[in-house]
Amino acid sequence: MIQKKKRKKKRPRDRQCLSPIQIKGELFRPCVSLMWLGYWFTPALDSSAHFSHQLALAQGAFTLIRRLSPPGIGLAPYLCHRLATFLVAPILLSGADLFSPSVGAMARLNTFWYKV
Repeated sequence: MIQKKKRKKKRPRDRQCLSPIQIKGELFRPCVSLMWLGYWFTPALDSSAHFSHQLALAQGAFTLIRRLSPPGIGLAPYLCHRLATFLVAPILLSGADLFSPSVGAMARLNTFWYKV
């Protein structure tokens, strides 16, 4: 016998915050995070959304760089490390002038950087 779990409906914390805004007859629904000039903002102005996004971008770039130097062929490891350092560091550090990462985000960023 297979039992289906009932989905619990999430109750909005603040109904005004989730109601759509109408401008010139068009409805705009609020979103969880907003990107403006390269920065990811959340209603609580938490930096974790921004640094999580930047970490995902840096991991993608690092994966592509690692493909350039398979064992025995391709780029020398030293050159691959230099390339990764120069390409990944600006991705990770973007937004550090506006936000300071939380402790958890900083731990994830450090873990990734030690892999580079």
